[in-house]
Amino acid sequence: MKSFDDLIRGRHGTWAGWITVQDREWLAEFLQREYLDREIKPTIIEIGVFAGSTTNLICLASGGSVIAVDDWSGGPHHPDFASLRENFIHNTTETGFYPDRVRIVDGSSLHVGPTWKERVNIVYVDGDHSYEAARLDI
Repeated sequence: MKSFDDLIRGRHGTWAGWITVQDREWLAEFLQREYLDREIKPTIIEIGVFAGSTTNLICLASGGSVIAVDDWSGGPHHPDFASLRENFIHNTTETGFYPDRVRIVDGSSLHVGPTWKERVNIVYVDGDHSYEAARLDI
């Protein structure tokens, strides 16, 4: 398993990701403060998971589980769409979080959201990154 510091600092080998070190540190501190030592562990939806580095960080920092929602299209920055899901599974398996604490929901948040029935603690929007798309995600 990658160390917490490795996940925070982004030193995780081939795990690509777009989150900055500053944002990664803020997210980890927030999740630890709010959830890590609590008896009941959170369920967090992550919309847009790419390679899983933030998913791993959320699992580690919160002690909870992640519902990973992604349509695996990769957007304009990753043309190899077919391997995205497999890469995500590999990276979250390597840390020991998949499949016990990471559940994959295939599809766009625009299609998954309207039918969602489960209670969750946090929705972490990390999809398209444009203002318009983020508004649609929530």
